Amino acid sequence: MGKGYSYVCSKCGKNFDVFLGIGMMFPVIYRRTIEEIKSGKYGEEWKKIFNSQPYTATNAHKYLYKCKNCGYWEESKELSLYVPNDLESFPKTQFGIKTVEEWGYVPYVTEIELKYDYHLIKRYIHKCPKCGKTMNQATEKNEFLTLSCPDCGALAKREGELMWD
Repeated sequence: MGKGYSYVCSKCGKNFDVFLGIGMMFPVIYRRTIEEIKSGKYGEEWKKIFNSQPYTATNAHKYLYKCKNCGYWEESKELSLYVPNDLESFPKTQFGIKTVEEWGYVPYVTEIELKYDYHLIKRYIHKCPKCGKTMNQATEKNEFLTLSCPDCGALAKREGELMWD
């Protein structure tokens, strides 16, 4: 399930929304993210690490990332890489109507599965496209109260929350 926030800019009046988490299209988004990693969209190092072990997974859930240096923010997939805790028995894991071995791949991996059935092999560091500094994942409620307007940069106030899918 996803969560969203609606904002309105205090200066220009622009309304914008931020959508985080996952929705019903998550299996499609997850496969697309895997293909992007394999094609090198996130860099050759990420591609190499991803292909270094069987059944490597990523966290394709969307989060809000904020730059403490310049205030830029964006919605982005988490993208860290994980491998199953038990590689030996993992291919026999039932995944829907088939086992992972029968599929030949893992169709998708949720955040809860990453927490209990996988371990982290490489954390993805989000870099600010404006200033190049490291961006941090917004985790505290107060970090979601105000954001800068994507048009004029002025402070925008959160007007509401919504749940989707």
